[in-house]
Amino acid sequence: MSDIPELLLSHFEDPYHRGCFERATHAAQVLDADSQHFVVIQLRVNDSGIVEEAWFDARGCLACEAPASILTQFCESKSIVELIGLTDAQFAELTQLERLSSKSNCRQLAWHALQKALQSTDEEFDCDRLTFGGPSLGEET
Repeated sequence: MSDIPELLLSHFEDPYHRGCFERATHAAQVLDADSQHFVVIQLRVNDSGIVEEAWFDARGCLACEAPASILTQFCESKSIVELIGLTDAQFAELTQLERLSSKSNCRQLAWHALQKALQSTDEEFDCDRLTFGGPSLGEET
């Protein structure tokens, strides 16, 4: 029997709104320097402060990618104020990470990316700025 909660496994295998979102108003990327795993959270927030759409991109293990998908789905229709008010304990409960035996450094990447995105300016996020940990195509010869 697997020690991976079904919620995490289902979001890892079939993620919600994964990819680059061209119409984001708030976005942030967090990178774990040790593993080179990263999470990008992108939000489109309306003038009333409500998240209308949320997307993510990530590269990493289940503990990195699944929580990003869960948070992306959870964020939609929530206010910025409501999301800023979430605690670490509520994040852990929402994502069921406390039930995962892995203590990977990646466990908090999505949480930190969301917090940074909520504080970001209302400038459009350039998907070309994503950091993938390797050389760009222009650097390879």
